[in-house]
Amino acid sequence: MLVQILITPSNNNTLIPIGVVGKCCIRILGVQYSDTSTATRIIVIQSTDLYFASSPQRYLTFLSQTPTTSGCNLALDISKSEYHMNNAVLTGQLLLNVIDNATGLQPANFGFCLVSLEIEKVNLDFKVDAQI
Repeated sequence: MLVQILITPSNNNTLIPIGVVGKCCIRILGVQYSDTSTATRIIVIQSTDLYFASSPQRYLTFLSQTPTTSGCNLALDISKSEYHMNNAVLTGQLLLNVIDNATGLQPANFGFCLVSLEIEKVNLDFKVDAQI
């Protein structure tokens, strides 16, 4: 299922309801980011559930662009064979915190960040037939 999460200054670093509970596999499809800063910055989306356990950059990290280039549009994966996070256990909400890597705080002039995810629930109605 497609899940899109709009992060704004008013809901940044809060629990955002997503309506998915249980064990899931997650693919990050893309991120759209906008602020009115005139500098390119390293932006990080910290999350208790969306992280890369084996990566030096544990959280989703990207470069913002200056307003003259209309923000940042990041497409991570168009494949259908692999997920970025396997066996994540979701509780119906995600804590997402958009920060400037240099300051550890919400980016100055932050406008919005739209995160698009594909989430597939794992082991739904899975039953083993003992009579083989």
